[in-house]
Amino acid sequence: MGLFMRDDEYDESRRMVGFRRYQQLLSFYAGHWTVLGLIVFVSSLPLIAAIVFAILSTSVLILIPGSFVGGMIMAPFLAALIDSIQRGLRDDSGRRWDNYRKGLRQNVRCSLVPGGILGVFVGTYVFLFYLQIYTDLLVLSKATFVLLLVAAILMLNFQNLYWPQMVLFVQAQRTTFVNILLFSSKYLWKVLKVALIELALIAFVVVFAPYTLILVPVLMSWYLPFLSQYMIYDQLNQELEIEDKFLW
Repeated sequence: MGLFMRDDEYDESRRMVGFRRYQQLLSFYAGHWTVLGLIVFVSSLPLIAAIVFAILSTSVLILIPGSFVGGMIMAPFLAALIDSIQRGLRDDSGRRWDNYRKGLRQNVRCSLVPGGILGVFVGTYVFLFYLQIYTDLLVLSKATFVLLLVAAILMLNFQNLYWPQMVLFVQAQRTTFVNILLFSSKYLWKVLKVALIELALIAFVVVFAPYTLILVPVLMSWYLPFLSQYMIYDQLNQELEIEDKFLW
């Protein structure tokens, strides 16, 4: 089970490398991040309810505003989780719950709009997926399917790079967007691989539902953000000088 949760004990005085670093982080933080993931899941219930109600009523007029508001409710807790993951990745000091509360307070206002946009994106995809699988109201061509797949990859990449910048830096949105574009261009295959792995894990949960739904609140709500941030952290640290700015 060392792939997903606490396994062995590690010496905190030195940083491991490679897969041992991955296991070291889980050994230190898996329990804490699981609790934070449950908080994110609970905060996402309004978003889930809005999407379900929109599907049952087949109403886009309910889907868009409901998903936006639901995403805004979830956003501060997601930002606080990303902040906690970033602190773990850079071996930040301090009491974990104190840092979590600090991250929650600092990111409430700036996370609302990005969270709302994320909520609309998720809601729209779930809505279209339902229409495609369970009804004859929408028939997607292969070209449309590819377009939606590319859009999902781009959105996942955007989320992977936007949220860590938001919780780490106070900077203009234009700077954040430029950083995302430049980073994605320089590490194209890296960010593509991360997004595809995320999509594969999400697809696994969807295809084998309802048996895999238990993974959403107890594992996927924190593991996906952790995995994506872990896989790109070295490059992010190199380009944004995270540890030079936050570790003294």
